[in-house]
Amino acid sequence: MTTDPTRAAEIVVASKEARSAAADLYLAQQGEPHSPHDLATAEAIRSGLNDHWEVVQAFARYEAQDSARLDWLDRVNANMNEWNGTRYGWKYDINHNRAALTDHNWPPLSVREAIDQARERSAK
Repeated sequence: MTTDPTRAAEIVVASKEARSAAADLYLAQQGEPHSPHDLATAEAIRSGLNDHWEVVQAFARYEAQDSARLDWLDRVNANMNEWNGTRYGWKYDINHNRAALTDHNWPPLSVREAIDQARERSAK
């Protein structure tokens, strides 16, 4: 253990740089697109979380944020349907120009169902 403050600062910087490089390497090895688990693991590596429980907590935080985003989209769609007197749902549409999540689909699907259907179609 060093008592030299300059050397201690160098070690901290090197440690952060090494963790950042390790996180980047981990993500590069996983390929695109990155899953929530990949991103949470990289965050844990970058933050220096060595304990498995801390990694699990980082993943849970990411999942909660992701779930809140999808719930918000479903609430926006429900509010628009109520406002307009309609019953449309979500659809993930891919064509030669774009990929889009649209909210005027029949039968009405939740945002999760629309994404899952698109994933199933793309896997075939």
